[in-house]
Amino acid sequence: SILGPLVAAALAKPEPWRVCGRGVHGASGSSEDDDVCVRAPANCGILTVGVTDLTLERRLLLRHGHAHPVWRLEQGGAGALTRLSSDQILLQRYRFVEIAKSAAVFGLLLCSTGALQGQAVADRLEVLLRRAGRRVYRFLIGRPSTDKLGNFPEVECYVSLASSEHFPFNSRDFHVPI
Repeated sequence: SILGPLVAAALAKPEPWRVCGRGVHGASGSSEDDDVCVRAPANCGILTVGVTDLTLERRLLLRHGHAHPVWRLEQGGAGALTRLSSDQILLQRYRFVEIAKSAAVFGLLLCSTGALQGQAVADRLEVLLRRAGRRVYRFLIGRPSTDKLGNFPEVECYVSLASSEHFPFNSRDFHVPI
């Protein structure tokens, strides 16, 4: 503390590289401090083994897909090795951004078991949207369904503030984007 924050930062050990919240260690398998990876090696890929997990694959593609190829091997090894692509996810995201820019009425979807700080984020979003001249409605629901959201035809775009477990990644059935 006497030397100052720059010296302390220079002497500190780098944070370990994390993929979806888990620290990555070298191939030796030991959890020693000298075996901790700080970042991904230059020519490596990411392989997921097991059943299809859309949440995990989506996070891997959006966070690491631009720099490293992401592959999936079905559980048991009987399935073929499949390379995953983030192109469809990004195109869908760009389409939703354009729809959100043109929407006049928004619905904020809050989940009863949603993310921490959900109320504060909803308050801030509501202030920003109202300042931009948009109307805002709040909905507190367990899990979004087409029947529940179909009762509000005036809403042009929904914003999900729920946790990732409650987010409907396949929102094709809904009449407006989420």
